[in-house]
Amino acid sequence: MNRPITTVFMLQSIDGKISFNGTGRLDFDDKIPMLSWSAKGINRYYEAEIGMDETTLMSGKTLKVVGWNEKVVRENKELTIVIIDNNHLTREGLLRLHNSNKRVILVTKRPWYLENMDKLPYDVIYYREDKCSMVNILDVLYKKYDIKYVTVQGGGEINASLFKERCVDYIDIIIAPFIVGGKNTPGCVGGES
Repeated sequence: MNRPITTVFMLQSIDGKISFNGTGRLDFDDKIPMLSWSAKGINRYYEAEIGMDETTLMSGKTLKVVGWNEKVVRENKELTIVIIDNNHLTREGLLRLHNSNKRVILVTKRPWYLENMDKLPYDVIYYREDKCSMVNILDVLYKKYDIKYVTVQGGGEINASLFKERCVDYIDIIIAPFIVGGKNTPGCVGGES
């Protein structure tokens, strides 16, 4: 199988946490700028983010936490965004993403996302539970959409799948100068040990 060159890119604390708690209510992007001693450093993350690949892969959960279901968070008409989601984004959130980015490709197993599929403004990769793997998703992105490079800004579960399936070529991590802690707080790589 062919696949895009894949870079895992993320912001984490010194102890490898990617949010401030296990519920996802406190997002790094939202709260770190409020901490005066780290606000300047966060700009390095955003500058690096701008220079990443033209395609990014994220989870619907991450996009929900950031707030796409309620508002346009950031517009980038040069970015293709691939979203792996089964239940976090609303139709309105998906439309906001579509209207704010160059292209949206939704990877899902949920039929409600597919209602009136011929009228959807975004592309959909539909999969059955037993047929979904990161290798398969990346293969479709490479072959069907001609995506050669992808930056992954997902959560710990997506990262775990990528590593287990040996789909990571590069890792680019910005480490924020604080310790979050907590056994239920999501880390850079999730899933089972």
